[in-house]
Amino acid sequence: MTSTLRRRPAQRRSVERVERMLDECALLLDEVGYDALTTKEVARRAEVPIGTFYQFFHDKQGLVRALARRNLEAFLQRVVQRIQETGPGHWTDLVDLAIDVFVDMKRTTPGFGVVDFGEVLLTPGGPAVGGQQAGARRDPGERRRGGRAPARPDARPPPRPPRARGSTGPCSSPSRPPTRCSSWPSEPTRPATPA
Repeated sequence: MTSTLRRRPAQRRSVERVERMLDECALLLDEVGYDALTTKEVARRAEVPIGTFYQFFHDKQGLVRALARRNLEAFLQRVVQRIQETGPGHWTDLVDLAIDVFVDMKRTTPGFGVVDFGEVLLTPGGPAVGGQQAGARRDPGERRRGGRAPARPDARPPPRPPRARGSTGPCSSPSRPPTRCSSWPSEPTRPATPA
């Protein structure tokens, strides 16, 4: 949680204030959703001055990120506790256990239906902020590439080897005239295109 905070609470009283703000944020997310959530209302319901809110959080997104981080920490603690209690014997049991904890938190933990570990939904089970469904790609070039996986600069296709002038395919060589490759008997010979 500390990396999402503007200032780390040092005293017990400050820690309690931050926890109250996160608790009220979670309740408000369930009640009104992300768009209607305001820092002023969180501060009012947590009974802290708005200045105190801004001592610890940059803005609404910082508050929600801190809540998501707290949710992740709670999820991991519950998973570890359940592993210690049940001692699953197979990796599939671990997967089932993690899913059970996740579903239980979605049903019982305030705010977890809107923001679990960081994907902010407008309402529980609704579309994500930005109008996209939860889990949808957020790559700006996605539409340009026709929905393919996101492009990465290091994932460019390897350069094509240069073709000799007059070459029509893998069976041609610069010393021979263009011919059909024996493995493609039905394909016509195509003129070479300059590279």
